Amino acid sequence: MPKQLLILKVGSTFPELAATRGDFEDWIADGLCRGHARARSAIRVVNAVQDGPLPSLTDVWGIVVTGSHAMVTDDAPWCRAVAMWLRDAITAQVPTLGICFGHQLLAQAAGGTVGYHDDGPEMGRVLAHALPRATDDPIFGRLPAAFHTLNGHFQFVHQLPPGAVALVTTERDSCHAFRLGNAAWGVQFHPEFDETVTAVYLDQSRDALGAAGLDAQQLIAQCAPTPVAAQVLGLFREFATDYARETRGHHANTLSG
Repeated sequence: MPKQLLILKVGSTFPELAATRGDFEDWIADGLCRGHARARSAIRVVNAVQDGPLPSLTDVWGIVVTGSHAMVTDDAPWCRAVAMWLRDAITAQVPTLGICFGHQLLAQAAGGTVGYHDDGPEMGRVLAHALPRATDDPIFGRLPAAFHTLNGHFQFVHQLPPGAVALVTTERDSCHAFRLGNAAWGVQFHPEFDETVTAVYLDQSRDALGAAGLDAQQLIAQCAPTPVAAQVLGLFREFATDYARETRGHHANTLSG
């Protein structure tokens, strides 16, 4: 059986949103597959919370870890199991992309720290800036130096793991994206979100935003497409495909063609 690109589902969106728009894994798959006719056949989704043992790393050529409404600091048993599995993926240099919760869990699994921000959550459309070291990055080196991202997170990566490199920052987040080694990335933002999904998250978070002194309605009004940030999924797919072919020599069911 050909190796596949794994979407590791570690949470679900709001049921009412999933009923009409799909869930995290659907939006991520759309971003990975955009413009590639045979892409869906290469993707496998595994629910890390419900599906039991995690797959063998020998069966995958790339990993995308979804977001979640859980908090990394809750330290749930399934979360600890995923963290151990991610450490093995990093060691094996399997191309990996963590999104939001996945970004935080990847950082913590490798020795970083995660927690709440003193100034509250980062929500809605936010301007991000690439750091100079992003210039040569296989993903962020192909994006502009400044671009907008869509966000919905209460926790942040406070300290990067040893050897990790921060690539992107925002006014509130010093580690909006990072790279660990040659083949693992974390992005605090949601490249799979659109402005409609983001507006739902803002509406659902009105009380928490108000407690932090943020105006949910104003943030909703500021929601707009973020086409540059959305490119991250396709760029990761391109990297993982090339990496699988060049360094592993296996017959991966890659997302080309």
